[in-house]
Amino acid sequence: MILDTFQMNTSSKLSSGSHILGNVLVHETAVLGEGCLIEDVHVCDEIYYNGGVVLPHKEINSSILKPDIGM
Repeated sequence: MILDTFQMNTSSKLSSGSHILGNVLVHETAVLGEGCLIEDVHVCDEIYYNGGVVLPHKEINSSILKPDIGM
């Protein structure tokens, strides 16, 4: 719901691109690699995620220091 509100009022804050589906809010300091397509993933505040694979419909609630699978 909140992302729908962003789209209606401040759509410039939402991310866009060929790899973005729907309303997505990505922090301005985050870097998404080429070919990155994440479906329904929530990354908690102050998380460091160094590469790897994040499975759809997951929550990342702890930092990942080396490439791994986010389950």
